[in-house]
Amino acid sequence: MEPKAFHSQQKWNLGFIVFLTLLLALLSQISVHLTLILVLGISLGFVLQKSRFCLVSALR
Repeated sequence: MEPKAFHSQQKWNLGFIVFLTLLLALLSQISVHLTLILVLGISLGFVLQKSRFCLVSALR
C-alpha cells in the first residue's frame, strides 16, 4: 500500500516539474505585461468566485 502511494507522489512531482518547465517556456515566449494581465485576471476570477459562493451560502 505504501510504495504505491509513494510512487504516485513521485509521479505527481514529476508532472509538476514538467508543468513548471512548460510554464517557464511560455513565460519567456509571451510578454511580461500579458502574463501579469493573465495572472491578475485569474486571481480576480478566483476572488469573485469565492465571494459569490459566500454570498450564495449566506442567502440560503
